[in-house]
Parts: sequence; structure tokens; C-alpha cells
Amino acid sequence: MRLVEEDYDVVIVGGGPVGVALGLLAADHGARVVVLERSEDVFPLPRAVHLDDESLRVLADAGVGDLIERCRPIAGMSLLDAAGRTLVTFERHPGPGPLGLPASSLVHQPDIERRLRELAEARGLLARRCEVVDHDDTGDAVRVDVVAADGARHRLRARHLVGCDGAAGQVRRRAGIGDVDLGFTQRWAVVDLLPSRPLDHPPRVLQLCDPSGPATSVPTGGGRHRIEVQLAPGTPSDAEAEQRAVDAAVAWSRSWLGDPDAAVERAAVYAFRARVAETLRHGRVLLAGDAAHEMPPFLGQGLGAGLRDAANLGWKLGLLARGRASDDLLDTYDAERRPHAAEVVRAARRVGRLVGERRPWRARLRDGALRAGERWLRAWAPSAMTMPPLAPGPLVDAAAATAGSPLPRPTVIVEGRRLSLDEALGADLGVLGLGVDPRLGLAASLRRRWEDLGTRFLAVETDPPSAAGIVPVGDPSGALRAWGREHGAAIVVVRPDRVVLGGYPAPAPGALSPLVTAAAGLRAAGIPA
Repeated sequence: MRLVEEDYDVVIVGGGPVGVALGLLAADHGARVVVLERSEDVFPLPRAVHLDDESLRVLADAGVGDLIERCRPIAGMSLLDAAGRTLVTFERHPGPGPLGLPASSLVHQPDIERRLRELAEARGLLARRCEVVDHDDTGDAVRVDVVAADGARHRLRARHLVGCDGAAGQVRRRAGIGDVDLGFTQRWAVVDLLPSRPLDHPPRVLQLCDPSGPATSVPTGGGRHRIEVQLAPGTPSDAEAEQRAVDAAVAWSRSWLGDPDAAVERAAVYAFRARVAETLRHGRVLLAGDAAHEMPPFLGQGLGAGLRDAANLGWKLGLLARGRASDDLLDTYDAERRPHAAEVVRAARRVGRLVGERRPWRARLRDGALRAGERWLRAWAPSAMTMPPLAPGPLVDAAAATAGSPLPRPTVIVEGRRLSLDEALGADLGVLGLGVDPRLGLAASLRRRWEDLGTRFLAVETDPPSAAGIVPVGDPSGALRAWGREHGAAIVVVRPDRVVLGGYPAPAPGALSPLVTAAAGLRAAGIPA
């Protein structure tokens, strides 16, 4: 794409998977977008290796769902003692779950990144070899100064600028946004290996809780294997000392795998940190991905958190671009994503501290507690392995069932075709009636305002099955109706990022529709419904 001086609704700095996914989603919702990336090609070596079902769902919505078939589902995570004996296993079913996708999958990030870029370039959204040298938030717009590959300088004007340029990103620095340090720093040697033969290793992540040298073993995508080994306390940070630590980690990794001929694809020392930006919004400047939060890798949620940012922000930027919301809507991005990301960072920090305990006496106590299945472990495990819901707010009705959590994604039938529920919902707001008319009790004037927002109304297994303006949906597995019965929800309002705004019982005859309540939340967020 040749960069042309012009106005945009959104300028995104950083063409990694989060920045490009955000660009694709915002464009799908009607925003005029450009993604600026300084490199020519994707970084060829693996970084993120794990995605959960919510993250895969975001990729599917961004248009690269075909990649999901290349992912490798895994069966969870096991913690091992120093002798390699299992202390505890957190199971994750490798088959499709409520979202129609495996709960945990191992991936090869360059494949994902390359496919996202191909799609963005085909749509004219990505400008490569562009260096952002400055930006200025003038209050009514953001001016972005760019130097292109040919040395030409461009000044772009955007309604909003999003920094997706990593933990050391310049957008955050120039905007003067600080960090909240969540109190975790460890140095690990990360070794990516290409085994010389198929390995007989469990299809799960293994955390070796050895106080003499904690380590992590991950059978990553594309036949690769990642080993992470914690550096001993006091290891100097000079290049020579780090190289010795890397060499030792490579030798240990080959021994652990039982494959002395495994080729080294990459080996380097990384500092694992826990931090969240002070805010994800500063005027017309926003942050997403590693620019917004940095977390230890023990839950494999680094890239997933960034993709959740993209899903949350993309539809909101689209509504603003189409003139269907005020800038106040972006306050919900920070209010929803920052505490959620911080909670996930803390969960990863807890696992990191558990795995990385170096004091032998504390490690013995930990091992005994894990083997005994102490009450604290039963309470801790779900919080560590399951994503929390979004906090209540205008777009998450605290009084409604399942608000803030993702809607299930079963296969449904629409006009004789089998497709995912997300495909039936489309890209805008959705309202599902589970056995009832989704517009039950809704006055005509308010109905028109919902329709003006592009809302799609779906009647799931409803008798009569259809009416003007309503899409009849078959639920062959019964998953949606079972979910509705479990949560007492007959009318469900679904945001474009597939998060439930609220699930409500059917109103009594003559009572107001639940959509009146939901519309009040939209108005409070800046959406004139």
C-alpha cells in the first residue's frame, strides 16, 4: 500500500497481530483505517505460542478463521515436582467447547501474523516500512507524522490514534502514559527447538517446579517445542553471562526432550514482567496489546489479552466513525479492558510465583499442598485458568444474567444453512429471543432506534418462527436454549464483540421490554439508542 496524505478515522501504529486484527475489525465496523508498520515482513521466529477459545473467536471475526484448523489443541497444564512427578493437572478438554473452539490451542505466531497482513493488504489497510516520528493530539484530532520507505514525510490526520507498538512503544511514551508495576520481574532463557523426530510428550504444558531451576515445556505449533528455563538469581545481565545461561538452557532442553539433535530455532534471555498502563485512553490516543499491558507467560495470555483489546475497541471505533456514538463511548474501553487485563496479569503472576519458587523449604510446602489438593488450590485454580467477566458498567448490566461474559457459539441453522452463531449475528449489536419474540414488549419508537444502530434480531426456536425484521434461527444441539434455561435468560443482548450486555427473562404481559433497560445502558455509554 502506498501511503497517501489524507484523513482517517483511525491510525494504528504497529502491524503485529493485535494492530492488524484491530484494523480489520474497525474497518468491518465502518471506520477508515490505516495500520502503520515499520518492518517489511513479519518477525520470522515464534513469540506467542498459545491462544484460548475467545482469542480464536476474535481471529475468526477478523476474517482469518481458516487458521484455526492449523492450531494444535492441548489438554491443559500439569505442574511437576523436581523429580518430574505430577503434582496437579489442570485439565482443558481438547475438543470444541461452548464457543465451538478448543479451550486451549498452540499456535505458530508468524503464520497468524502473515495471514492477517495478507488480508489487511488485500483490503488496502496496511502500510509497511513506515516510521512514526511524532504525533500531536490537538483536541479535535490527532496529527501523525510519518516517514515512508522512500524517505517522503507525510502528515496524517485521524480522529483517533491507537498504539499497538509493543511494550517499548513510542505512542505510549509520547502521550505521557505511565505504567503500574504489578510486582513481578524474572529472567528466563527461552529456547525454541525443532525436534529431529516426533516426540512422545504429553499434549499439555508442563511446568517443572524445581527450586534448583524452574522450567516450562510447551509442544508448540508446527512441530516445534519451546523450553523456558529460569535464570539463577544473581545471574549478571552482561552479554557473556547471558550467553552462558542460554547455552546451558539449550543443553538442558535437549536432554529434557531426549533429543540431542534437536535444532535451535531461537535461544535468548527475556525478562518476564507484570505491568499495566495507567490508562488505555489519553484524549484521542489509545493503547492496545503489549503497549497496554505486559504479563508473565505462564498462562499463555499475552497475545490473547491483546486480541481481546482489539475486539473490545474495534466495534466502538466503528460506531464513532459512523456517527452513531459520542467519544464518551471510548471511556468504556479503558473501564472494561484495563481492570480485566490487570486481573489476568495478576493470575499469571500467581502461577509464575508458584512455579518459580527457589527456596527449597517453601517448595516442599508447596508440593505437599498441591499433592493434598488443599482448599486454597481448589479456589485458586479456576481463577488462574478461566478468564474473568468484564466489570459492570453501561455496556455490562450488573443486574442481568451472564453479563460481561462471552455468548456461546454453537452451530445454528439459518435458512437451511448450518453456520456458527457469530455468522448469524453479523457484525453489529444482536438481540436473541430464546423461544420468544426478541422484541417482546418493545415500543415501536424504541424499536426503530435499535434498528438504526444496525441491530439484528434473532428468534431461536420460536413459535411462530418468523416475523418481519426477525431472523429465525434453529438450535439443533439445543445448546442455546439450555444456556438460556441455566441462566434464566429468554432475551439476550449481545455486543458486537460477542460479550453479553445482559440476559433477561421474558417480560410479563404489559411489562416493559428488557431492551428498555439495555437502551439506557447504551445511552449512558454514548450510544443514542
